[in-house]
Amino acid sequence: MGWKPRTGAAANWAVFLRAVNVGGRKPLPMARLRELLADVGARDAATYIQSGNAVFAASSNDGDAIRSALEEALERELGFEVPVVLRGVDDLKAVLAANPFADSGTPDNWVHVLLSRDEPTGPLELESERFAPDECRLVGRDVFVRYPNGVARSKLTGATVSRALGGTVLTGRNVRTLARVIELAGQ
Repeated sequence: MGWKPRTGAAANWAVFLRAVNVGGRKPLPMARLRELLADVGARDAATYIQSGNAVFAASSNDGDAIRSALEEALERELGFEVPVVLRGVDDLKAVLAANPFADSGTPDNWVHVLLSRDEPTGPLELESERFAPDECRLVGRDVFVRYPNGVARSKLTGATVSRALGGTVLTGRNVRTLARVIELAGQ
């Protein structure tokens, strides 16, 4: 069964794109993302920073249909597949509230959430000593990762976690970015 937002979150969506940027190999200007969102029925789309984060309203309550339409539009536009993670804003608030590292003293930009497009296909089994002091926890369908020394040289990457979960499509954002996206949705 496809994912649906919680009751009351039908017209408040947040979208996160994986593997796009404004320059480099897979560019997507955020103005063009807003246009593509409008093309698939989104209203009042707004983007946050240049890494594929947006919020919008839609009359549809069918998250799977919105995500699929946006993925198809992005592939037509860019010529390559862009995995899309779509969440109701209320669900995104619940994700942040479930942060197992909230009281760890780690800065918000060093705690990441690997948002899962679909339900993970396997349990999260990683050799914790191999990645220490970094650590991760599967909470619901998403993975929280704590990088107490920063993310730059960590071996605990999104790709590593995705493989451990059987190839689940993930896209990561730090807790600070997710909080800003939620704020943007409230404006």
